[in-house]
Amino acid sequence: MEKTKKTRFIDNFISSLNGDEKVELAQKYLTPSIISVFEDEELKQSIDAFFLNNLNISETSRNAFMHRNTLLYRIDKIHKITGLNIREFDDAVTLIVLETIYEKTKNLI
Repeated sequence: MEKTKKTRFIDNFISSLNGDEKVELAQKYLTPSIISVFEDEELKQSIDAFFLNNLNISETSRNAFMHRNTLLYRIDKIHKITGLNIREFDDAVTLIVLETIYEKTKNLI
């Protein structure tokens, strides 16, 4: 995922933790359902595109060359799997943090 200033901060913050702290975060917050979303290439690409386009459905579908309904279907699928509705700011931030934890720990756990 291309980094924005906001995601660079989260990335730098998680990177500043030592290995044990990262693993502890991963074990506490990365559920099998969350991990399954990050391992699904289509869902992961949709999440990344949605975040890069500031949670804007129209911009994301246009820039990702994806039909709007396909994007909405994938966002709904993520919501069903994780319980996080990434169209809502708080849930989007949560998923960004979880994605960063996943990326920083997938080779540690």
